[in-house]
Amino acid sequence: MKSSPHRPSIELLFKRGLGSAEIARRLQISSSTVRNVVAAIKKRGDASEVKKRRTSTFCQHRNTRAIIKKTDHSK
Repeated sequence: MKSSPHRPSIELLFKRGLGSAEIARRLQISSSTVRNVVAAIKKRGDASEVKKRRTSTFCQHRNTRAIIKKTDHSK
């Protein structure tokens, strides 16, 4: 999901007591964007973006050695 440049504005308006629909109308943005940011505020306490860590499911070095072992019939 792409980060919204409106996060600080959404957070400010939400903390002032406005609802998601009103914030979306005032900022002229999608209500789903506002709901997603508000959900993050409720979960973490602020609207800061959390970097998602990607885990590797393929170990190039280890798998390359395994393939070479399987295909190298001379040993």
